[in-house]
Amino acid sequence: MATYSNMQLGTFAVNAITTAAICHPLMPDIPAGDKGISFDGHIDVMKDASERKDAFLGKVPVQVKRTGVKHFSGLYITSGAVLFVVEVDDKTNTKIFYRPTITLRAEDDN
Repeated sequence: MATYSNMQLGTFAVNAITTAAICHPLMPDIPAGDKGISFDGHIDVMKDASERKDAFLGKVPVQVKRTGVKHFSGLYITSGAVLFVVEVDDKTNTKIFYRPTITLRAEDDN
């Protein structure tokens, strides 16, 4: 049974998401091992696979975890994000779970 470092496991997780995303009109930018303050990267959403600027629909921040998530610090400072949790087994097979996080708040203007 192989033993992998946290960096290797994180890279397997990011690679699984990147591979799944590029099968759709999505352009992932999720550096392995390079973590931002609140997010691990983002995915550009395109209307088609042309990669032209006029096909760009928006950018979605993402956070990648490879184990159970207990704390969501910083996820709600934008209008939303996608949280990915990736299981990596000892043969480096992966299974991706995801949940969009959208902040909706009713504010009292009175």
